[in-house]
Amino acid sequence: MSIERRRCPGFTLIELIVFIVIVSVGLVGILAVFNVVVMHSADPMIRKNMLSIAEALLEEVEAHPYCLQTDSNCAIAPSGNSCGATPANRSQLGQIYDYAANGGTCSLSSPIDDVSTNYFAPPGYSATIGVTAEKLNGADADSAARITVTVTHGADSLSVEGYRARYWPNQDQSW
Repeated sequence: MSIERRRCPGFTLIELIVFIVIVSVGLVGILAVFNVVVMHSADPMIRKNMLSIAEALLEEVEAHPYCLQTDSNCAIAPSGNSCGATPANRSQLGQIYDYAANGGTCSLSSPIDDVSTNYFAPPGYSATIGVTAEKLNGADADSAARITVTVTHGADSLSVEGYRARYWPNQDQSW
């Protein structure tokens, strides 16, 4: 009489160990990718904040008139007022060159406020505003101003530019 051995269904110990190793390697790879994605998930929000701050500052500067010192009917800021002085002085600026002299820049450090001294930017952002004279289509050199706003956060920076034209009746003329 011979005894037949029947094989029981299931896995051997070696098959089980190989399965565990393969699944472990796959999970480590997936978790490594997930870690990189989570670490960089705040980047779009930082870029969005930088763009929002830059657009707000550009709009603030463009809202002021473009005057020269020789224009008699254009408000010039009281002496001593400049962009980077204090938030209260920034609300008294009269024209775009009060933000930065021709070719110069104005620096705003964190926290950046609006002209009414309300903080509108989260900590960690800084900005510079530059105003330079431009010559448009054969007109004189003071026909327009290029306004450049650069916002930085850590190693990232973002710049936006806009133009403000000097047009009549800024000079001594009436409508």
